[in-house]
Amino acid sequence: MKKIMEKISILSLSLVLTTSFSISSALPAMFDFYKGYPADKVELLVSLPSVGIMVMLVLNSFLERFLSERTMIVTGLLVMSLCAFVPLFNQSYSVVFLSRLIFGLGTGMINAKAISIISERYHGKERVQLLGYRGSAEVVGTALLTLIVGQLLRFGWTVTFLAYSFCFLVLGLFLFFVPYEKGEDYHNEQGKKEK
Repeated sequence: MKKIMEKISILSLSLVLTTSFSISSALPAMFDFYKGYPADKVELLVSLPSVGIMVMLVLNSFLERFLSERTMIVTGLLVMSLCAFVPLFNQSYSVVFLSRLIFGLGTGMINAKAISIISERYHGKERVQLLGYRGSAEVVGTALLTLIVGQLLRFGWTVTFLAYSFCFLVLGLFLFFVPYEKGEDYHNEQGKKEK
């Protein structure tokens, strides 16, 4: 059971990787709210995390010198989760703009790690299977958060961003079920103990 929960927790990282566009259904309400801004600037709030993701992918090799894989994943999930609350408390365009950029940086911190963590911890058929599931998890995550956003939209566009607090659940799973060790040695040791 513990190994199954570890796999689910690792795969759950991919649930949140492609969710930055999930709030696009809130755009009409955002257009109404930001009437003084051109439509393209309001639309930018949806796609802006992509810039943060690209910046972080470039900086990842530099950050890896100072931060462990676990620290980067935990930090990334925390940043994504906390950015969910910013539009709820401050709707200023510049503040929401900055929070979306930071959200992208958080996503970028876990982006490459969501793939490498599988390659480091699993081998052979198990690795291939999990990498396949990981791709599916991205699609499921996007669909799930888009559905949540649709339900939250009735309470106002700012509330839709709370869908990203789903990252807290992913963070909890990761902290509780994914051990600090990694690689073949860890799984070999686990196998010996179970025997």
